[in-house]
Amino acid sequence: MVLPELAWREKLIKISHKIRWLWLGLGLLLGACAAAPVQEMSNARQALDAARKAGAETHAPQQLKSADDRLQRAEEALMEGDYKKARAEAEAAREQAVRAQDESLHE
Repeated sequence: MVLPELAWREKLIKISHKIRWLWLGLGLLLGACAAAPVQEMSNARQALDAARKAGAETHAPQQLKSADDRLQRAEEALMEGDYKKARAEAEAAREQAVRAQDESLHE
């Protein structure tokens, strides 16, 4: 027969193990969010290429330069391991490149 005090301790131990697993799972989930922004970098490069093909160097040079500068900052942040900044800069570069492409096509 298990004494009531021992049963209570066993329950606490089981609960503490579950909590540890929960924290571990949460940590892994958050770690996955901090992955390198490979797709965002690729999207920005493709948008810059499309803007150049649309004639942005002639029709929207300032927008194109801004997009290029943002992509360069994204690459620097990526090299430094600052994935959050790299992702934000890559997304901004893509948006700027799309605006440059639109401006070139609608001029």
